[in-house]
Amino acid sequence: MNGYRMNFRGMARAGDKPRRYTQTAVALALMTIAGAAIAQPVVFVDQNAAGAGDGSNWADAYLDLQSALDAAEQAAGEIREVWVAAGTYKPSKRTNPDDPRSATFSLLDGVSLYGGFAGTETSIDDRDLDAHAAILSGDFNGDDEPGFRNYDENALHVVTARDLPGALVFDGFTVTGGYAISPSYG
Repeated sequence: MNGYRMNFRGMARAGDKPRRYTQTAVALALMTIAGAAIAQPVVFVDQNAAGAGDGSNWADAYLDLQSALDAAEQAAGEIREVWVAAGTYKPSKRTNPDDPRSATFSLLDGVSLYGGFAGTETSIDDRDLDAHAAILSGDFNGDDEPGFRNYDENALHVVTARDLPGALVFDGFTVTGGYAISPSYG
């Protein structure tokens, strides 16, 4: 026998005797690859895209994150991931139509959001979060100053996650400019 038992990271466990897991490993790999191809529809967001604006690829990306979230909500589970290119994105969908500060990016059940892309990647692993900051900002006027000056028009909550029983990932974003001065949710 020439195989080793593997831990959850795929590393050989110290002190284990060699064992053969070739058939199991191949079957698991094929199931993982097939599952990923079926369950990972992705839409793209890039505020500098110049294409169709339908989110189908980087060239035709949605120009704002809210459009991608609206499409994912309407797709009823067909869209599983939203990839967001570098830039600053501001929420626009209000939870209270009479209060502009109630605008928020509402996370959706089962829809993962990934930021930090240049806008050319084909894999999440290709991102460079330091070089391509994806910023979600509640500073609608772009005038915030130190000491919480000029924050009065800012979003109460830049990102919200309410009643989400399923799994999702929110990764690769800088969230800034929220200013909730009230205990109630707008």
